[in-house]
Amino acid sequence: MPAQSDSPSLPLGLRLSSLALGLGRVPALQSRAGVLALAFALVLAVAAADYATGYEIRLAILQLIPIALVTWLVGRRWGLALSAIAVAAWFIEFRSSHDYSHEFYFYWEGAALVATYVVVVLLLARLRDALARSDERFVRALESLPSAVCVTDRASGRVLLSNRRHAELARGAGAAFDPERTDGAHERSDPATGRWYLVETVPLRWLDGSEAALTSFTDITESKQAQALREQHAAAVAHAARAMALGELASTLAHELNQPLVAIAAYNEGCIRLLESGAPDSPELAEAMERCRRQAVRAGEIVKRMREFVRRREPVREAVAIDGLVRGALELAAHDLAGVTTTLELAPDLPPVSADSFMIEQVLLNLIRNATEAMQTTPAPGRVLELRTARAAPGAVAVAVRDHGPGLASGPAARLFQPFASAKPGGLGLGLALCRSMVEAHGGELVHEAAPGGGAIFRFTLPAAAR
Repeated sequence: MPAQSDSPSLPLGLRLSSLALGLGRVPALQSRAGVLALAFALVLAVAAADYATGYEIRLAILQLIPIALVTWLVGRRWGLALSAIAVAAWFIEFRSSHDYSHEFYFYWEGAALVATYVVVVLLLARLRDALARSDERFVRALESLPSAVCVTDRASGRVLLSNRRHAELARGAGAAFDPERTDGAHERSDPATGRWYLVETVPLRWLDGSEAALTSFTDITESKQAQALREQHAAAVAHAARAMALGELASTLAHELNQPLVAIAAYNEGCIRLLESGAPDSPELAEAMERCRRQAVRAGEIVKRMREFVRRREPVREAVAIDGLVRGALELAAHDLAGVTTTLELAPDLPPVSADSFMIEQVLLNLIRNATEAMQTTPAPGRVLELRTARAAPGAVAVAVRDHGPGLASGPAARLFQPFASAKPGGLGLGLALCRSMVEAHGGELVHEAAPGGGAIFRFTLPAAAR
């Protein structure tokens, strides 16, 4: 990549514009009359010098200087007029003091001089018009921008160029639209109006080669207000979500606590009957009291673990035997299994699973109780609950719970795991949704399928513990 020169390389049009600006600062050239007077004086001076030197140096070509000056600063017509004056002076003086070998050569030289002057005038006028149109397009585009734009000098901070929008805002806001000293983008507020602007600054090289900066001020008040509204809406949605989560938690707790509380009430009723029968020391009373205690402890664990699950959503895992969890769940659900035949098919040599034993017991309890409820209308001999364990995919263990009830219709089955969607009259529809959440929190999967010959199968998988 070639090294950049210290001096700026400007397009020809910008250089000519810079030259015109420089000439415009000369006091004698700040009015049309001053320009014409100076140009006319230069024409006469060149004609006099050409006459004084006997036309040996051919100084008439220097007439192009005042002609070009007038054409650029005043216009095409005055350039042509000055060309005519210069050619007339040449004709008068040259004709009277210089002899040609043939008359044709005199007119030929005069015609060439006229053509040169006219071509230069026309070319300069066309270039001037092109630059004026270019400037007009640039100014029109600059003025049509919705943003305020200005170009400032890096050294002094003086505004070199600005559009109307910037001038209006600068008059009304003052310091809020001061030039930037550093490049980049940031947001700035206008204390006078309370509006916000995105300020973007990029460096550039100005026409005279000095360091400058182009700064734009884009009004972003509406987008800031929209952002604030979005944040308020997000906060409101988050608040509503927390309220809904609280409601779901309350419903879930009511659903989960109902089971141990019903068992506690049943065991207490049995204890009261044993006491009323005059058998305070019977083994049945002690067993009923122990089961009552275990259900009360379980109710407390449900509240504790449910809070942890909602807050953390991560189970406390340990290596546990899946067969022990299945048997423990059956023992806890013994009160609900009255009149139900239970069949266990436990695969041998299963690896331990990585699981939170309380959560998986709760999943099994829900599936067992759902299965027993599904078989309420089934004749007593056909009420069979089947539990199976088996190896699943490599590194996983599967547990299946099957009932011999009527099964599920296609409609309810499609919404089976949706919260608050229940096929049971009076059901909350949270049990299976919570079971799936617990299984998925372990990295497993809970699915439903229709059982051959009737009934339903719920199967879930759990990852095996790392050895």
